[in-house]
Parts: sequence; C-alpha cells; structure tokens
Amino acid sequence: MERGILREITPLQEHDFMYVADRRKKEFDYPIHYHDIMELNFVENAKGSRRIVGDSSEVIGDYDLVLITSSDLEHAWEQYECKSEDAKSLGIPNNDIRLLDKAILLWETTEDVAKGRRLLERYTLLRYDNPKQYRAWFLKYKDKLFFTESGGWKWLVNTQDKNVPGNDYGVLHYNEVPEQKTPEISGDTNRDNPVLISGVVNNLPDGDKELVIRVKMHNGFHIYGFVSD
Repeated sequence: MERGILREITPLQEHDFMYVADRRKKEFDYPIHYHDIMELNFVENAKGSRRIVGDSSEVIGDYDLVLITSSDLEHAWEQYECKSEDAKSLGIPNNDIRLLDKAILLWETTEDVAKGRRLLERYTLLRYDNPKQYRAWFLKYKDKLFFTESGGWKWLVNTQDKNVPGNDYGVLHYNEVPEQKTPEISGDTNRDNPVLISGVVNNLPDGDKELVIRVKMHNGFHIYGFVSD
C-alpha cells in the first residue's frame, strides 16, 4: 500500500561511512518523512518545537538528541510553540487563515513586500511573482483551505484534483538531490593515513545553507568522541 508520507532521498552513497549536515534554520518546514538510513539528529535553541517519531509526539526543550534506527520510521520536527518571527510580529497565529490575507495585503500595499512574500512562500506551496496571483488563488479557494502540521505547517487546498494550484510539494525541491553538491573523496587510506574527509556547502531552496561532510575510513579504524588513557 502506498504511504502518504514523503520518502527522503539522502546524499549518502554506497561506500560512504556517514555524512554530516549542519543546518542553521529560522523555522522547521520539512514535512514528516522517512528514509532507508539511520539518522542521529541534534537540535538546539528550538524550545517549544515538537518532535514526532512514529507514534511519539513530544515538545522539546533547548536541546534535543534523537537516533532514528528504523528504515521506515516516519519523523519530523515541527514549529509548534516555537513561532515564526514574521507571523509573531503580525500577532496572527500561523494556523489562522487571516495570516494569508494579511501577507497578501502587505505585498499589495507595498507596506512590507519582503515579509509578505516570505510568509506566503513559508506557509503555502505557491511561488507566484506578484500579489495579484496570490489574491486570486486565495479568493477562489478560501473556503477549501486547511492548515496541516504534519505536512510541514502549510496551507493546502482540500481537493482530490491534482491540477489545483497550492498542493504540489515539488516546489520545495526536497527530493532533487542532484541539484545539491556532494563532497568528492579521492585517494586511498592506509594505516598511516586512515581517514579522508571532504566537505561542501549547499545553498538550500529556502535560503538556508547545508554543510555536507563525507568521511572515508581505513579498514579496522573507527571514530570515537573520546579515547581513554
């Protein structure tokens, strides 16, 4: 049976020991997902966010460390009570439809075009070039719009029609791994030089940056956080 959850394709390649991604984000906007590799995820300075792993749902504190070991275990981190600064500045909850109306108005009146556009791209799956297009979409589908937390804190249209704009997660480029650079490692390891490391910085679609590190280990060697005397 097909699952209605995003399957993430990671940059990890066949002979990789691991890869490390360092993301500095203003918001959690990645929808609930799963993948076929283990993941150790550390989050800091996100008090009030909510961690979802399988059937477990918990609000986290300043720090959160989780190991995902199952290949089909869905998981996500959500904004929850860790609110968007843009939404907070307007005094409108992100699950209140008035937020979309206000964001469009900010762009229409040129009161704050940048903030209006950021909010619309953060909370919808539309990428229009002007507020007139957003307003037409909003007026047409207002009565069918609903807010989803598990879908990445987005406003979607309640319809089975795949041609209706606003429901296409493809605009977020989650699975377009070929667009991201993967570190190259050349050369061979040996007992005198057992570790090769390479890194690269990717620019993500939402404006954030991602540091990806690849490590090649010589047979019989391991990485430890602490080695005793």
